[in-house]
Amino acid sequence: MGLIKNGFAFFPIVQEQHWVVTCINIFLKQINFFNSINGSTIIPCYEASNNLVANFSKAALELQIFKEDVSQFVHKYPTEFPHQHTLNDCGVYSMLYIESWNGKKMDVACESSMIGDYRKYAMGGLLLSPMNEVNTSDFVEKHFVQD
Repeated sequence: MGLIKNGFAFFPIVQEQHWVVTCINIFLKQINFFNSINGSTIIPCYEASNNLVANFSKAALELQIFKEDVSQFVHKYPTEFPHQHTLNDCGVYSMLYIESWNGKKMDVACESSMIGDYRKYAMGGLLLSPMNEVNTSDFVEKHFVQD
């Protein structure tokens, strides 16, 4: 599942327990790929990213979503973005990329020491999301046996 945000279609991809992000940058007609380990495209996730872009392009053409053919977008791989220094932070970095990418560069300067704070920020966003609000009486009526 992807996320459309400010003219970008973000697609987190996980393969072999590693998370990367592909961004279809509609404004600049680019495909951006973010790998938090070292920015390399020589990983299985890169092939999955290319397949995702090909399938998205085909669907977008068939549904006539965009005026441009996404398959003709230039693949541009940013090099100036934060990279992880641990073995288990790729998912957090992927969220950070989605949150911070403005189409040309990361809006946030990130140091590895900030990742702990970003984890707290992301968790707060999840916990305080309006999507968590439930009308208690409706919930009880729907899910519990009434006497």
